[in-house]
Amino acid sequence: MLGNLPLLERLVGTRWYLLGRTVPYVIVSFAARFLLADVLRLEIFSKDLVSGFAQSAIFVLAILISGVLEDYKEAEAMPADLASELMGMSERVMLALPGAAEAPLRRRLQRNLLAPLETIFTFLGGMHDERTVLRALSERAGAVAVALRRCDAGDDADAVMEHAHNIRRTLNRLYVIKRTDFLQSGAALMELLVWITVALTVTQVSEDGWSAGFLNVGVTALQFFYVIELLRDIDDPFEYDPPERLLPVVEEDEASGEKTVGMKDAGNSAEVDPFPLMCVGARAGSFAPPQAPHPPPLPPSRPPRPPFPPAGTRTACSRGVRGS
Repeated sequence: MLGNLPLLERLVGTRWYLLGRTVPYVIVSFAARFLLADVLRLEIFSKDLVSGFAQSAIFVLAILISGVLEDYKEAEAMPADLASELMGMSERVMLALPGAAEAPLRRRLQRNLLAPLETIFTFLGGMHDERTVLRALSERAGAVAVALRRCDAGDDADAVMEHAHNIRRTLNRLYVIKRTDFLQSGAALMELLVWITVALTVTQVSEDGWSAGFLNVGVTALQFFYVIELLRDIDDPFEYDPPERLLPVVEEDEASGEKTVGMKDAGNSAEVDPFPLMCVGARAGSFAPPQAPHPPPLPPSRPPRPPFPPAGTRTACSRGVRGS
């Protein structure tokens, strides 16, 4: 199951992946402490000076992590919002066409509404850009709305377009989160303060003995560099690398027989699990996970509209209009 993951993640598992990435910083800090403090005898900085820099680094870290976590908590709700809106569109079609004689048309319209679900997954996997998924959503929802109006279900057609608007707004916000990095100038200050704090801790005067000095260096380096790696990881909660992480895994409870759908290799908590969308696809029977290793070519765009007729020209829409 971990065959496509990076080597470090395969060795230590997704849960301990960030800790494994932090260990080299701790080892370098231990080596610097041994060289400077034990070999060269350079224990020159007091505990108060190191504490002041540590507090400054913690203050900047708190500001940055609060903003990143705010976006992350918003991103966690997006798959559920998208799934709710998709199911809402499908239910409006069911209400508009409730009869048994209308069942073939109803099922066809519901399949059209859930067809953009595959494009949403390819968008999350980085195989399509936002234009493709938005175009697929607009075309499908518009076609269903036109069909409902022909069946004298104008209110349901308006509701379908409102659901499509909500999906479009959520996808645009999702795309902004994917593209926007956290404040680079603040990140530069954060990393500078962290490196200064670790460097001062390496040459700090140890009043409690040799082992206490090494323990202080290890804990300081571990906590600061781990938070930096965590910020980099949760900055994009939709970074599914490789895209095969989006392949669904169906688990069945042996006692109750209840089946649940989840993301493959979901142990990495930094990635939002889009299981609500997977559940919608599994119920609809239209789920087709992304398999292509490279993004497919974009579909051709619509031909340009013909130019407007000159002013005063009689057209089909102007017949019977007063003054034409």
